[in-house]
Amino acid sequence: MQKNSAACFMQKPDKQFYYSLLRQEQLIQTKPEIDIVNQAVQMYRKCVEYFDSLQDPIKYYFLEKIQTALSETKTLMLIMNTKNDIAEQSMRKPPKISFTAEKKLTNEIDQIQIKKARVQQVNLMIKINNEAEQQSLNVQNMVNNYADERENLEKKLKEDLDSQQNNIDARLMKRRMTQRNMTVSHSMQQLT
Repeated sequence: MQKNSAACFMQKPDKQFYYSLLRQEQLIQTKPEIDIVNQAVQMYRKCVEYFDSLQDPIKYYFLEKIQTALSETKTLMLIMNTKNDIAEQSMRKPPKISFTAEKKLTNEIDQIQIKKARVQQVNLMIKINNEAEQQSLNVQNMVNNYADERENLEKKLKEDLDSQQNNIDARLMKRRMTQRNMTVSHSMQQLT
């Protein structure tokens, strides 16, 4: 019930949102810039959060898109260049940096570290989910194997019981025939 209420708070992405996302993806391919990559990753993140609240597995597609966007060579070069630009700017400036510039630089570095942490977190979530699914499959296989073995054992026991019943019936029939023959033979002896 809580997950449905969480989904109500998140706005469902509309057609325009997806068109914007497609434009961002095209821009990343044609003219990669750090702001474009950031915006695309933010849009992917919104999709992941929305579909995660619905427990829809399509979220893994968007998680993969985040990972791909951040791991492409162009993007990595862009991030590295941004880091280098930031480092070069800090070296070129006089030792006295204004408080606002220092704060901006710190924020940019923090954002990069946060993005790295998010990527690691997403990768860890994917790994945990895959392991949970694998364990679920293993448990299901064990249950199925147990059910099959039990069914085979029950079938074998039934066959053994049927075989024993047939042997008992055959012995009883043989005993009756023997008794009948003895009775007939004893009756014949008395008649003579």
